[in-house]
Amino acid sequence: MLTADIPTFRKPIRATWSIEDGLVALLCIALASLFIEFQLHIGGKIRLFDIIGFPAALAYIVYSVFARRLRFSFNLLVISAFFAILAFGGLKLGKQTFVREGLQGVEMVVFAWAMSLAAPRFNWNAVKLYFFLYAIGMIAYVVIWHISHGYLTGWKELEASKTMFNFGLPIIFGYMIFAKRQATILEYAGIAVLGVILIFSGERKAQIAYLICVGLAIYGGYLNVLVAAAGGAMMAIALSAAIIANPYLIRQFTSLTEGSGVKNMTLAQLVMNEEGNSPSDLQREFVNRLSVPLVKQHPLFGVGTDGFLPYLSDAWGPYLPEYMRLGIHGEFQRTLVENGFVGLFIYCIPWFRSLLWLLLNRRNLSHRGAVAYLMVMIVVFISNYYEGGGQRAFVAFIIIALLPEFFGRNIKRVRIRDVMRRLSTPPSGQAPAGLTGRRP
Repeated sequence: MLTADIPTFRKPIRATWSIEDGLVALLCIALASLFIEFQLHIGGKIRLFDIIGFPAALAYIVYSVFARRLRFSFNLLVISAFFAILAFGGLKLGKQTFVREGLQGVEMVVFAWAMSLAAPRFNWNAVKLYFFLYAIGMIAYVVIWHISHGYLTGWKELEASKTMFNFGLPIIFGYMIFAKRQATILEYAGIAVLGVILIFSGERKAQIAYLICVGLAIYGGYLNVLVAAAGGAMMAIALSAAIIANPYLIRQFTSLTEGSGVKNMTLAQLVMNEEGNSPSDLQREFVNRLSVPLVKQHPLFGVGTDGFLPYLSDAWGPYLPEYMRLGIHGEFQRTLVENGFVGLFIYCIPWFRSLLWLLLNRRNLSHRGAVAYLMVMIVVFISNYYEGGGQRAFVAFIIIALLPEFFGRNIKRVRIRDVMRRLSTPPSGQAPAGLTGRRP
């Protein structure tokens, strides 16, 4: 068995749980609840994550106070700054939006803080196994639900659960590359079945992420490149007839490989959709066209958090079909339009910092540890680049910000300030004039 670069309990797993074990388990359950279709409408939408995640996170922070383990990292400072920008951006739409975004921001910061504090206490081997089984089970549930309701392709009706097609990939591949040195025939078959599911799902983001994960698994030595290439060729031959016979799959595949052909259409043509293009492609292109002048008009702080949909309604309200009223898909684009370059700059800090951390600590991580780290970063980037808003996108942003804390527990970490200190400290025996020794 290969071991991960993320921490495990040094003590044997106990038969009885402590209060801390229970709170850590609730944090994991809160993460899993993001993919469950459950909402309460009590003066607004209340999701399962709100019911489980916030109380558990707050309780864990209180527990950490009594255990004298409370700390606040730079990552949490950036996370707090981002959600503060969202809250104050809501003032442009009124006090109600400010209060709503402020409460959500507090919830997310508290959850991020608890996850940061709990990172050393996770039994990561158990977490990997349970989330691997959960991802497999959730994907199977989405497939069975759609087929039982008459959907043979285009499995996108379950808004929360279908996102497991994307977020489940680093969970599944990450577990597998640490479980064995090389894949067995059964595991190759499982990866092939997963690829077939993603093709029929029509989730183009997940298809791109799948190919990247396969490539990284080959790079990590888990998959053999010749076996993977032969299997991919056989899959392509076997599925070509099914794809050609299905207009939906042809449209999705063509838009993925050649583009959707909507770039040269006018705004009116995008709204009318007389050529039968993908509604998703039309909506994305329509939003892209509207976003450019808005960014030029409000470059620093944007139109305000959740301000794009009101603008869309005022400008185009009675003329837009329902699928055009979905807002901005990409989280990066949404942040730029609604919170300006200031908001986008703060949003991007954790992404660059986590990538820089990987570059600095590459030699201290195992090869597959670095591969798993990259899988998480790339898949979450793809998901947040093409999807925007909501708790899953925010929690994914938090996970990216905390990646160095998750992966850096069992290694001797290289910090940015350590590199700067080395660069500013002259070699021994070459002290600058006026200095008699090395700087402290």
